[in-house]
Parts: sequence; C-alpha cells; structure tokens
Amino acid sequence: MNKRLKTLIVFYIATLCLSSCSTNFRYYLDKAEAAKERQNYSSAIQFYKEHIEFREKDRKAPKENPYFYLLMIGDLYLKNEDPLNAEKTFVEAIEKDVSKPLCAERIRMIAKYYSENNSYEEAFKLLEFHRELDPLLFDLDKDNLHKEFIALNQETNQQENPVLKELQESQENQEIEESDPELNQLKKELELLE
Repeated sequence: MNKRLKTLIVFYIATLCLSSCSTNFRYYLDKAEAAKERQNYSSAIQFYKEHIEFREKDRKAPKENPYFYLLMIGDLYLKNEDPLNAEKTFVEAIEKDVSKPLCAERIRMIAKYYSENNSYEEAFKLLEFHRELDPLLFDLDKDNLHKEFIALNQETNQQENPVLKELQESQENQEIEESDPELNQLKKELELLE
C-alpha cells in the first residue's frame, strides 16, 4: 500500500509539472496574441519577445524554432508602419535559421509597403540588397516596381503639363471622331455648307 501511495503521489506531481510547463509555454504567446487582436502592436511585440526568451531557456517545451516568432514581430512592426525595424527583425530571423522563403516573402511585403507609400527607391534598394534570398521573385518585383514607377511618372507628367494633357485629349477626340461614322458624315456636311 505504501508503494502504491508513493506511485500515485509521483504520478500526481509529474502531471502537475507537465500541466504547469505547458501553461508557462503558452503564457507569453497567449498574451501576445491577445494584444495583437486588440491592435496593441507594441505590447504584442514585447510579449512575443518574452515568449522567445522563455522558449530559449525552457528545454521542456515542445520542440520548435522559437525564432519563428520573429516573423510575427516583424509583421507587427510593419503594421505599426515601422519598415526599418521590420527589416531588422526579418534579417535576425534569417540569421536564426527561420525558413528563408518565409523571410523572403516578408522582405517583399516591406518592398510593397514602400511602393504603396510612393517610396519606390527604398523598395528597389531593399529588393536589390536582399536579392540572394530569391533572385527570381525579387527581380520580378523590381521589374514590376520599375513599370509602376514609369506609369506613375507618365500620369503625373501629363497632369502637370497642360500641353501634354491637351495633346492627349485631342488624340482621344480624334480617335472618337474616326471611329464614329455618323459624326464623320455630319462633319463632311458642315464642310460642304461652309
């Protein structure tokens, strides 16, 4: 009976330890997710960092690369409109052996952020600097940025230059006139009357 009681006590203590370990493992992660849900990004970033620190020290927690959460931190920096810290965090994730394709996708998200904010030069520099992560996709993105930049400049130049705008409008009018036979017939009749 005494042996049986000792076994039960040991089993009970082991169960408590395991349940407390899993609770501790999720503590900072759950706090980070809750803060992110409330759009309190700075708190979420801090809790993710604490989760990473906890995971570095806790050898009993489930096996995973705790630095994966650097991607979440970088995403939050970007949502907080801080692309420089986002980039630093993604670079740190690469150095900590987080999947390069996932990190490359995040770098491309920063480039997209820059282009959406008309910082084409920053986007281009970023893609060029991190090109080795995925040369094909980064070159494609740079090409698309270049095309987008050219189109934006052409549109801006036409809006700013009244001569170009007038020329474009006259070309459009001429195309309409040439494509409308009734309008052409009326024009000819007016010329005959004059």
